[in-house]
Amino acid sequence: MDLLSIDIDGNDIHVLDAIDVIRPRVVVIEYNGKFPPPMNVVQRYNPEHRWKGTDYGGSSLLAITKIAGRKGYSLVGCGIAGVNAFFVRDDLLGDKFQAPFTPENHYQPLVISSGRPLSLVMSQTGGPMRRCRTKIISGKPRACCNGHNRVSRIPQ
Repeated sequence: MDLLSIDIDGNDIHVLDAIDVIRPRVVVIEYNGKFPPPMNVVQRYNPEHRWKGTDYGGSSLLAITKIAGRKGYSLVGCGIAGVNAFFVRDDLLGDKFQAPFTPENHYQPLVISSGRPLSLVMSQTGGPMRRCRTKIISGKPRACCNGHNRVSRIPQ
């Protein structure tokens, strides 16, 4: 597998932590850009969590970087909107990316359209985005959203 993208508006870090049967080359995961380094914030796992169109949801870049690091991935960059972090498997880094591979070096703050609160932006654009459910298998999250409001099981 080349690319794994995790974007489920809240339980992302827990899904990343639970994945132990695949080692994609690149992982893209949503983080909450309102928590700059050195903030280490993890949203409590809640299988019933649904994004409500606010800035509450997800974990800090530092917290996600710690989990990714334990799994053999390094942070190589973040999207300019302060929403997505990009991790590359350590054995593929070489000299292709900007070191140091730290949240302090690559963090991008959350950018809100026109400076308005996220909840206002969403209410003016048709309400919250579609939500995905995290399927629980053996007490751990084992599913990810495939972008079409369906859940795809992660192989065990």
